This record gives sequence, structure tokens and C-alpha cells, in this order.
Amino acid sequence: MKVLLFALFGLALGSSSFAQQRFVQLDSTTHFDRYKQKEWINKYEVISSEDSSKFYVPFLSIPQSTPTKVGFLWNKIKRGKRAELEFYLDTLQLKVTEESLKLDTGVLMLPARDDNYVVFVKQKNGAILAQLNVAVYWYHEVDVIVVPLVETELNTDYLGAYLNTVFGQAQLGIHLSIDPVF
Repeated sequence: MKVLLFALFGLALGSSSFAQQRFVQLDSTTHFDRYKQKEWINKYEVISSEDSSKFYVPFLSIPQSTPTKVGFLWNKIKRGKRAELEFYLDTLQLKVTEESLKLDTGVLMLPARDDNYVVFVKQKNGAILAQLNVAVYWYHEVDVIVVPLVETELNTDYLGAYLNTVFGQAQLGIHLSIDPVF
């Protein structure tokens, strides 16, 4: 039997930038890093846009060998200009679905991969509009048993959902149960 102890800390890093809000999660198998771990600030890539403003590049974690959909918010990009944007994974050009060009969110299908990769969104002139770092993880599940040391009321559903939100970013599914007080 494995005993796991968790220390959970959440520290805010600051305000969101324009680029962080470009990519959105479309399903429950992917997880975006929301820049809440101050300890990891040196791991976040920062790039400059055409107007010299700097922004963090978001991370998306996905299951290994699984094609994944991700959304791209058009924001202030006019419908006639949307088809001019180019989406690249290495040298492979990706296309948003044709019907999503008319919606508020473009749908981009990311291919199944076994290794991490980067998606670039470029304007017609080659300038990078947005970037997404994709971390590919092997999905696995673990059973976690919480044994309280003092009499307390723990909500299994709430705690399980919270742990799955935190560790889901590493493609780890947690099945939680709570035993009686030790």
C-alpha cells in the first residue's frame, strides 16, 4: 500500500496577458497551466509580441499518443483575416476547422504525439501572434487513501476534484477514498 502526503500551495503570479487568453481548453483530457506556481516562474517561457509587450507562453498537458482539440480565441481578428493566420507544429502546418472560422473560437486538431512540442500561430508577415507549449504525458491512475489524524469532516468529492485538477496537469487521475480517523 502506498501512502502519499500532499502539500498543496497556490500562489498567484500576477495578471493574465493577451497571449495566455488565446488558447482555451475544449475537453477534460487536457489541462492548461494557469501560472499559479510561483516556484516555477523560471520555467515559464516569455516572448515579445510585435508591439514589444512580453507575455508568458502557456503550457498544455495532453495524454500520450492521443489526438487533441484545442481552442484558439479569435478576439479582435476579423473574419476575413482569420484564414490568413498560420498554425505550425514544427514544420507541419495545421489548419483550424473551416466552420470554426465563423465562430468566436477556432478549433485546432493537434495530432497524436509521444514527445513534447510547440505550436506557433503566425501572421501573414511571419510575426508570431501566439505560442503554445505542449507537454505530452503518459496517462495513469492511482488510488489515494486519506487517513485523517484528527476528527474532521472531509468531503471526498470536493477533495478528489481538487486533487484531479492539480495533478490532472500531469495526466494523473486520482481515485480518492477517506478512511476513519487513525
